[in-house]
Amino acid sequence: GEYYMQTTGERGGLWRSRGRAPQKLTGVGFIAEGFDTAEKYRRMPDSWHRTVSWITEGVEGEIIGDHGLAYGGAAGVELDRYDLSLGTPPHTKIIASSGGHSDNYVLVTEELLYAYSGLVGSLDYRIRGDMTYFTSPNEGAVFCTGSIAYGQALPSNNFENSASRVLKNVVSAFSKKGKLPGGSWTLEEKQWK
Repeated sequence: GEYYMQTTGERGGLWRSRGRAPQKLTGVGFIAEGFDTAEKYRRMPDSWHRTVSWITEGVEGEIIGDHGLAYGGAAGVELDRYDLSLGTPPHTKIIASSGGHSDNYVLVTEELLYAYSGLVGSLDYRIRGDMTYFTSPNEGAVFCTGSIAYGQALPSNNFENSASRVLKNVVSAFSKKGKLPGGSWTLEEKQWK
């Protein structure tokens, strides 16, 4: 879009340039893209926290999505990342993160002030997909996979896989009436709200 709107003079362009970064709504935002391979997720320490451990219930080990129909993994094509500086709620839990993406994964232009070497998947720690979860007022919550390729990992092994198990756990919990698993808000969540 236009940097400034022609008819009103109002600032246009990306939502994040207008103080409405996607991280404020979903906890993650676009960081990189690549179209050659996809990677697996590795569980992060938050995934064992009492308020979110139900998300990975039934997943054996620390790896999620080391398979996929098109790219060989659940984290790829477009990657979205947790970023407190852009508005990720501070009580967001990082369930899992990808890493080790190929050099065909590059930072998106909105992340750059100017281009220089090293802004590729194998060299830049920011190029990753973050699987996140946070609660919100009125018994709400947001879960994000942080990857467009996640969907193509679901049918692997007739849907009997770690990526499908995570999504099944989340959809089942979100579909039930009443409070979400994990109990009431923790102190840090109450302070944020």
